Amino acid sequence: RLCSSECSFSRPLDDARNASFFEDLKGWSAIADRLYVWDYTTDFAHYVQPHPNLAVLGPNVRLFVRNKVRGVFEQGAYQSRGSEMAELRSWVLAKLLWNPSLDASALRRDFIRGYYGPAAGPVAEFLDVLEEAVRSSGDDLGCYSPPEAKFLSLETTLRSWDLLRNAERRAARIAEYARRVRRAQLPVAYVVLAKWEAFRSEARERKRAWPWTAGRDGLLRWFLDAARAEGETVSRAVLLGCET
Repeated sequence: RLCSSECSFSRPLDDARNASFFEDLKGWSAIADRLYVWDYTTDFAHYVQPHPNLAVLGPNVRLFVRNKVRGVFEQGAYQSRGSEMAELRSWVLAKLLWNPSLDASALRRDFIRGYYGPAAGPVAEFLDVLEEAVRSSGDDLGCYSPPEAKFLSLETTLRSWDLLRNAERRAARIAEYARRVRRAQLPVAYVVLAKWEAFRSEARERKRAWPWTAGRDGLLRWFLDAARAEGETVSRAVLLGCET
């Protein structure tokens, strides 16, 4: 059983960045009758933090098929609910593991339309913004990426929050859609809380409007209330110190 724990999940597993894992996969495929893969689909250091790996899910599953992998364990957050986009990721992976030839992008669109209803458009655009940010940043997106990752910039975070506030307005009339949008907002709020002082300073220097609460404690209270409502039980120390 091969594990992908040290790979870059901003690129497929046969990308040059993942050459060591890919060579192991090809080597074991040539000699092993029962080859299994333990793959990783979340940020284990920061479950709630944005982890835009959706674009590699389809290519990676098909890579396993081509290399005679007989079983795949896709590990996400195992201690708590509330992992970033866990429902979308789990649904797409379940479909792909059943039929690897399916179009992962089409599956993603189908889920977003059904799960977010009237808020689907801005939620889909929000995910696109994150994927473009990680591509242009050059970040590896490991399964222990920190909040200091380059793709989690102030600009990306402001744009993400603007799109999700739009989604919130569109979903406001239907409680279940509104709750799902609030869950999608948690990862962005988490980054803001983790980088509060740096973001505040940068926003002042660049004369950017600040869309969050004036004080960190206000956003923290919102985050904790929303996280508890979702049954989230695991948060990182990055949130501690200002809890009230």
